[in-house]
Amino acid sequence: MLWAARLAAQSAPTADHHQHLIGPAIIGLLATDSGGPESITAPGLVALLDSAGIERALVLSVAYMYGSPSRTVKDEYAKVRAQNDWTAAQAALYPERLRAACGFNPLKEYALDELARCGLDPGLRHAIKLHFGNADVQLDNPAHLARVREVFRAANARRMAIVVHMRASISRKRPYGAAQARIFLEQLLPLVPDIPVQVAHLAGTGPGYDDPPSDSAMAVLAEAVHRGDPRTRRLWFDVTTVADPGISPANAARLVKRIRQVGVERILYGSDAAIGENLRPRESWAAFRRLPLTDSELDRIARNVGPHLRESASTAVPTSVGQDTSDRAAIQELARRFSAAYVRGDAGAMTDLYTRDAVLFPERSAAITGRDAIRRYWTLPPGRRVTRHVLRPEGITIDGRHAYDHGTFEIAGERDGVAWGPSQGKYVVVWRREGDTWRMHLDMWNSGPEKAGP
Repeated sequence: MLWAARLAAQSAPTADHHQHLIGPAIIGLLATDSGGPESITAPGLVALLDSAGIERALVLSVAYMYGSPSRTVKDEYAKVRAQNDWTAAQAALYPERLRAACGFNPLKEYALDELARCGLDPGLRHAIKLHFGNADVQLDNPAHLARVREVFRAANARRMAIVVHMRASISRKRPYGAAQARIFLEQLLPLVPDIPVQVAHLAGTGPGYDDPPSDSAMAVLAEAVHRGDPRTRRLWFDVTTVADPGISPANAARLVKRIRQVGVERILYGSDAAIGENLRPRESWAAFRRLPLTDSELDRIARNVGPHLRESASTAVPTSVGQDTSDRAAIQELARRFSAAYVRGDAGAMTDLYTRDAVLFPERSAAITGRDAIRRYWTLPPGRRVTRHVLRPEGITIDGRHAYDHGTFEIAGERDGVAWGPSQGKYVVVWRREGDTWRMHLDMWNSGPEKAGP
């Protein structure tokens, strides 16, 4: 059925890069006295894709809606987690057709925790969705920018693509335009050199392309791409809802100008949630095809698939023997870095090798939980330093997203200029995979006959 539909659709898009699913929880959240949005689940979405001849779709979780400052939600973070998990479970019903992206408000205290959690979930680890308008992110607010920078940096570290609705809140009349786009270009894109960034709605919101502030923002990004700015090397743009059936000739010409500035090879088709008055995927593509683009340009856009939607879900978590060997080597290298940082007295670098919720079990001491407490523990007092620290693994067992490492260590140092050691001891570490790297999650050790450590 799908392939017959593709023949009938004439150059139908390979992928829809901007879809949403709406389940009972979100219907309840958005319900008013006059009702709520209709439900759209994975089977319904796949049926719409089939009717349009579209092979696959990126499903952007709407969990970020719980974090909107316009509402107060009890147990907010629990509901965000549940919505992301529901979206992943729906996408998993059609693993060759649908891929889920994790959603959350980047200004919330739980943002980095949810990013890390999603990064460990095979169904959510490929991408995150950020909605600056819904979250009321204002890039010219230094506190907001600092929080968003943390999220971008963490997404890059975990190799999770970012889909971002850049348009600032219209209902709150937040400033938006060229100035905010320059902040995005100069302060955020340099933090994500290793991952795709998909700008939704050509930096606007849709439907249509009649919002001058959005075009001003898009112009900054388009000009940067056109002049070969290296910060835009992995920048993509989706055209979701920007070409509505009633678009004026002037707006259509302006829209096509921006598409050609960035190059059709960077343009991704998308159609948005199939609810209400939104165009369905087939009708949305028909409206887009009426733009004054050439057949070859339309064909290229139809064939484009973002890298965050290309990778097979079956390869998301490698489990081959060769990969086990590579993971063991990576863990040994991280252990070497830990020892080197200890000798340098760099508690920050040591702490970065732990998960955010890591726990230490020092000898004859209470457990120590969390990065702040761990950093304090590894910060040596004045007059003390470590001059030698060596970890000697005796076994590293890889088990999916965890690794079990045990062995011995040797340590020596100085107290107020007086040398001590070397001393020996034993250790056990449970490592946890976070994105493409490993971090220590549980760390326990004890000394040999002599006291080990300062």
